[in-house]
Amino acid sequence: RLRRHDEFTDDEAQDDSAPGGSPCSPACTTTSTQSIRRRIVEFCCGAESRIGNRAPPDCEVIRLTIDDDLTTEMCLAKAIDAVSDPEIPTLFFGALPCTGGSPYQYLNWQLGPKTRAKIRQHRSVFNLLWRAFTKTAEACIAAGGKVAFEWPRNCSYWRLRKVRAWA
Repeated sequence: RLRRHDEFTDDEAQDDSAPGGSPCSPACTTTSTQSIRRRIVEFCCGAESRIGNRAPPDCEVIRLTIDDDLTTEMCLAKAIDAVSDPEIPTLFFGALPCTGGSPYQYLNWQLGPKTRAKIRQHRSVFNLLWRAFTKTAEACIAAGGKVAFEWPRNCSYWRLRKVRAWA
């Protein structure tokens, strides 16, 4: 079951025992593979994400950033590979852009055709990334991993049928 980041209890958020460049460059990790007890794979995060920076030494962090074009089959395969090892407890964490679902877009829509085209583009990118996210999430769950996701509470994407199907 997909849960919003604000649905986790304080105990879950702080539980240390819980599992945790160029297009498709090798995965950037934060720890040596010999000492890995768990893995966090961040989908659509920044190169210096807070989650990755705060991970303990025994937690490998794989960041899938804007430099990875997650809309391509090659990079999708990289993402799926990162979450598919059943021997490593894995948390797949989604942080897809929410710009097209911002409450301000209802106001911005009134600004005219150029702004509407920009909003449509944001939503189009979201749709492409959502497909890649769900395929990767399914692979993570199949390998015994966990999936979490974050957006602001008022993002209109939460109301989309395809998103609610994961909630």
